[in-house]
Amino acid sequence: LTYSAESDRTDIISAPTLNGTELVLRPALEAQGTSTITVTATDTAGLSTDLSFDVTVTAPILSSVPDQTTPEETPVTVALSAVNEAGVTFSALSDEPGVGVSVVGDELTLIPAKDFVGPAVITIVAEDEATTSRADTTSFTVTVEGINDPPTFDALVDILSTEDIALAIPIGNVGPGGGVDEAGQFVSLAAVSSDPFIVPPPSIEGTGGTRTLQLIPGENQSGIVNITVIATDTGGSTGVHEGELRREFQVTIEATNDAPTFDPIGDITMRQNAVLELPVTGVGPGGGADEFGQRVTMTAITSDPAILPAPVITGDGPNRV
Repeated sequence: LTYSAESDRTDIISAPTLNGTELVLRPALEAQGTSTITVTATDTAGLSTDLSFDVTVTAPILSSVPDQTTPEETPVTVALSAVNEAGVTFSALSDEPGVGVSVVGDELTLIPAKDFVGPAVITIVAEDEATTSRADTTSFTVTVEGINDPPTFDALVDILSTEDIALAIPIGNVGPGGGVDEAGQFVSLAAVSSDPFIVPPPSIEGTGGTRTLQLIPGENQSGIVNITVIATDTGGSTGVHEGELRREFQVTIEATNDAPTFDPIGDITMRQNAVLELPVTGVGPGGGADEFGQRVTMTAITSDPAILPAPVITGDGPNRV
């Protein structure tokens, strides 16, 4: 017997071949569909018999995906589709570690890493569920566009201080934030006081990663003040993230009891056995408004009571004798 075979759909099964009694079928590239194969057996007398059967070829044809653009740190989801007579399983690869991929069903999610900026080539694979040897691939580029992240500096802790004490407060880890695309930005710092009468607007000195906040309370002032430190970088404001960071801390200034006050008294010369009355002016409790209700008492001593017995001070209020 001799054998021969033919396909009615050469676009699906291009040319069946026989190797002895073994029939070899080779699907055409990217072919899918059904082809009828007819095998003929012929004897030496010229008599023949035909046998026909259908062969169904499944092979996914993956739809192309347009290039994508997404802001920094913003995932993007892409719908995948493929033509196939059998089911299709999708998978994806990224050539850039800064862009992760996740495939659930027919949805591909691209996940940029923190602060990553730049392109990544994504390759999608659609495999026939019946056999992974038949698959289709396509690639596209996703571009992650940089946005201006807010600058950074360390949080500031609340402070307890006393009246009339100047404070120098370090501010550490000052930087532009974000990734390498923002490394060249300059960061400026400013500070605002919630009560400039108690604490006038502070100044901030220095450049680079460490700055110093100079805080000088108003004379004889006490109370609770909120200080807001504002960092601004030169990247400006672009959409998702602002180029500004604000941190607030509280300063509590406790009152102290200031010494009372009176005007200086100059040296004098007096006659022997004379009586002299000297005005004592400007008498007050000293300090700020928290000490206005204090009462001031005055006494006087002499270095030589034998010559001049201890003087007596009379009166009340700001003027005494």
